[in-house]
Amino acid sequence: QHLVCCKIQSSEHVLSLGWSPNGRQIAIGSLSGRAWLWNPTGSENQPPSSKLLLRDSQRVVACQFDARGHGVWIGAESGIVRLFDEHGTELRRVEHPDGITGMQLSSNGQVLATAGRDQRLRLWDADRGHLRHVVRPARATTTDVSPRRWPNGRIHSLEFSPDSRWLATGCFDGQLRLWDVRSGDCRWSDGSHQWIIYDLDFSSDGTQLVAASTDRTLSLWRVRTDSGVVVRRTGTLRGHSDGVRAAEFDDTGAWLLSGSWDKTVGLWRLSDGALV
Repeated sequence: QHLVCCKIQSSEHVLSLGWSPNGRQIAIGSLSGRAWLWNPTGSENQPPSSKLLLRDSQRVVACQFDARGHGVWIGAESGIVRLFDEHGTELRRVEHPDGITGMQLSSNGQVLATAGRDQRLRLWDADRGHLRHVVRPARATTTDVSPRRWPNGRIHSLEFSPDSRWLATGCFDGQLRLWDVRSGDCRWSDGSHQWIIYDLDFSSDGTQLVAASTDRTLSLWRVRTDSGVVVRRTGTLRGHSDGVRAAEFDDTGAWLLSGSWDKTVGLWRLSDGALV
């Protein structure tokens, strides 16, 4: 294998990226509402190339390839989410009324989740484009323990569990929830974050969940779903001097990376919560 270092020169502000399962293509979404499919390495008979997929009226907030190789989903704030094949042909589209704030495809590629400006979470059959569930975060069966700091309670971040059975969502008002993908029911919620939950990630075995927030903290949770749903807070990581924008576990679940508006990247050892 060879590592190829290259750079796209563009006047566009890039908001979202996605890498194909075979590593041969990259999807790029921009602030201007454009999205491209880029072949960075080319082949013996074809040089590196890019293809413009769409020009939407609003910015492209998500690009995600289907792990089965069925194409790439491109989500724009306008609410139109499109599936393109490897040649750039549009295969399918779904539309979330009033626009979206986020989009996520399940690990098995069968369920597409869109979070809308209308405060609703929509779960779609990704293979057929049919709507499966429409729910509002207010459907949570547990009591929200924090006051509403954002009147609309919109969802900002979404993350499916590795087995595709559960969907975690984080809201602008700091609410964290866990949804049953099959039924569309909210099975757990927490309101201890003070501000926007910008990013979520499950560990590779699905037993750990992290939430990154603009309140400068990362919350860690232990998730058990073998007999009912039990979510227990295992820690809070503090060390950033500004909001935390991104978080991701390593493959072992023993380490965590975080990125912040304080212009630093944190590497955390989870056995003792140390910032190393």
